[in-house]
Amino acid sequence: MSYQGLTPGVPIVDTTGAPTPAFIVYMQQVTSGISNSSGASMPTPSPVSIYADYTGAYLTGQLPRTIPVQRFLNGDDVSTRTRWFLSTLSGSITATIDQTGVITITALGSSSVLQVQSNRDKVTLTCNVTVNRVVGTPPTISNSGGTDVSTTSFNTINSSVYAAITDPLTVTVGSSGTVTLNAPLNVTTAATSPAATIAVFGKWQWLNGATWTDVGTEIQSDPDCQVEFAGQKTFQTDDGVLTVNQSQSGLTVGASVQFRLMARTGGSTRTMIFTGTASAIP
Repeated sequence: MSYQGLTPGVPIVDTTGAPTPAFIVYMQQVTSGISNSSGASMPTPSPVSIYADYTGAYLTGQLPRTIPVQRFLNGDDVSTRTRWFLSTLSGSITATIDQTGVITITALGSSSVLQVQSNRDKVTLTCNVTVNRVVGTPPTISNSGGTDVSTTSFNTINSSVYAAITDPLTVTVGSSGTVTLNAPLNVTTAATSPAATIAVFGKWQWLNGATWTDVGTEIQSDPDCQVEFAGQKTFQTDDGVLTVNQSQSGLTVGASVQFRLMARTGGSTRTMIFTGTASAIP
């Protein structure tokens, strides 16, 4: 049997530690080959999306989430008479699988890939389940008459000294005199030695006259980014999540005020990469 998409020298994980598309196809073809020779099959569930609002808070009813996985023997469903195992290939997620093949997700820090294994009749089948964390976009029209602004462009950091990871965001203050600041971000780094847990801290600042002033106290990533040994001299990165939601009140209605998002590591000199949306909403 030939396995399309997997050739010598092609990596099995990307820079974030997630399986490459070529390797996923390869594993699916390997699983298919086992299924054809034994009469056993285990279809791969479709990717699952779990939705949060623009602040990073999950919408009502999104968690917990269940995902049924089924195993068949010559077309008969034998899921309840199979041994099931679950592990996390990448991302940050809390999930379990019962002995009927139902996955239950109770917490999701970042988009993740779960690996499901089922064992019956001395035949083990494997499939990967993709779970996407989808964060909504901030509103485009302010309810207080001001102007909203957001960015998806972030600078990297590699120091415990605070640095701006966004350009200044200029907001026209609305009638409330308050600007709400949101930044639900994923944090990652290269999947390279050594293994480590990297905490990242963030805070918003506003330009008070000629001085950049903290909006609130610093917030630590939860979970922290992790680099783990994946075997055979390879490493994988599990993304961290940095959610910096703060607000500045007492501002002059109609004034133009600048805000910026700051971040630092907990001491690591690794290059940390941020993705997501930071927004300032009057």
